[in-house]
Amino acid sequence: LALTMNACTQADPGTITCTTNHLLETGDTVRITDVVGMTQLNDQEFIITNISARAFTIDVDTRGYDAYISGGTVTHT
Repeated sequence: LALTMNACTQADPGTITCTTNHLLETGDTVRITDVVGMTQLNDQEFIITNISARAFTIDVDTRGYDAYISGGTVTHT
């Protein structure tokens, strides 16, 4: 399962929004790659801590990260 990101907040916890419904569940682990701007997310794995249809939070405080610009692929691991 690979999803396209279209946003990530600078918040605690960081919230990622995808272009389609993601079908992921709280507790799943995802790997993020190819983000422009908030590159601190790239090539890292995160645990999903809360979900909605097209968005989910990850187990990291992104307030100190660079601003999200575009791109990003989320892969369920």
